[in-house]
Amino acid sequence: MVKKTIEADILTCGGGSAGFGAAYQACLQSQGKFTVALIEKNKILGGTSTNGGVNIWEMGIGGPGVHAKLAKRLLSQENQAAIIKGNWKPLRRIWPYALHAPNVKYKYEDTLKAAGVYDRVKNHNSFIFEPKTMADEMFKMLDKAGGNSFVFYNNETILSANVKDNKVIEVQTDKHIFKPKIIIDCTGDIVVARLAGCKCELGVNNTGTNINGVTQVYRVEKKPYASIDIVPKQYRPPYIDKPFDQRLNNVQVISSINTYPNGDLNINPLPTMGGDEFFTLSRAKAIEICRGRVYLHWRRMQSDSPIMRNYRIKEIYPMIGIRESYRLKGRYVLSADDVLNGIENQNKKEEIIAFSDHPVDVHGGEHPGIRILDKPYGIPYSCLLPHNITNLIVACRGSSFDSTAAASCRLSRTMIAIGEAAGCAATQSLSDHTDTHETDIEKIRDKLGISDFVKNILA
Repeated sequence: MVKKTIEADILTCGGGSAGFGAAYQACLQSQGKFTVALIEKNKILGGTSTNGGVNIWEMGIGGPGVHAKLAKRLLSQENQAAIIKGNWKPLRRIWPYALHAPNVKYKYEDTLKAAGVYDRVKNHNSFIFEPKTMADEMFKMLDKAGGNSFVFYNNETILSANVKDNKVIEVQTDKHIFKPKIIIDCTGDIVVARLAGCKCELGVNNTGTNINGVTQVYRVEKKPYASIDIVPKQYRPPYIDKPFDQRLNNVQVISSINTYPNGDLNINPLPTMGGDEFFTLSRAKAIEICRGRVYLHWRRMQSDSPIMRNYRIKEIYPMIGIRESYRLKGRYVLSADDVLNGIENQNKKEEIIAFSDHPVDVHGGEHPGIRILDKPYGIPYSCLLPHNITNLIVACRGSSFDSTAAASCRLSRTMIAIGEAAGCAATQSLSDHTDTHETDIEKIRDKLGISDFVKNILA
């Protein structure tokens, strides 16, 4: 097959939360001056937030940004989104989960603070949405912002990145050859950065161990009678999964359950598989095991919790929810100290282009647990920049964070925010005829409307 060559000023690779933010700001800031192309491996936008069933924005700082516009559009539609109130209880065998349900007393603004919130019973508010509607609204917003200058390429797999004179001059997929001026890598696994030879690491100090666990999210719906469901034949005895059964026996697989506006339940087993195990397997084998664990998990929930016998599995989401994978070793690595000490005491304050205050949240590995932050912290622009490539911005969970920092700033709204910064930086770089590492950071913050927000946090 002869592949068509596509020339684009800005190429965003990956259409998840960060990719949406990057493409949106690139379109908005360029005002038709620059062409913006977006590549996504799935059929629809949203990445893990839609295809992986992670249909919840957990509470956390937002700051100015497109997340609020997107949430408003979703909340304006009947039964498509809601603010949910947490119901955390002591975890035990008969109640091994936290159940969250919509509550009309709360507004979107009530989800925008996590730092210092230690009482998760009274103060844990999140935002839940229907994944297909989220994907549709993302596309509508991009289409409106970009007009004829924006093109979306879905169902495309990135195969190679050609580098010349410290620039990525070509990205090839299974369908097209892209020749961009600037690339924003939002692929999560930093596919483009790795293909371009950028330094990266996996796990703690590149050991490939203590990697945050992965989750296979599934959805259940009400049924007309109470019963324990029959699992598919291939997952019935003598099928066994001793490690997962043992963790279920010890209630080490905590289930976060969120209620959709229509009454369905989103079930997130935390984790379904440890990150260390996940990266020793082929992706196909890991998915096969995780799907089996969904049925084991659901049968255990129905056996131990009678209320769950009123539901049946409606869907196992097609994507695995990956919390941590390859991370860039960029011009600055956001550290555990930066995150834990707060914005006033962190390094590179003058470069901050996004914020987070989500807890350091680790599932699986040797040291699982959650650590609430006292104050928010910022993400410096140089965390998005590789050392060796001068037209590449890396904006995703694989940006330049250490393992602890990655466990906090991987959440969707933070990813949207760093994507927006990357989109602004790309257009600014093209306008000023500079390399991406030479972009004026103050101009980026002004365009994002976060300069005063930074000052207020630091005040």
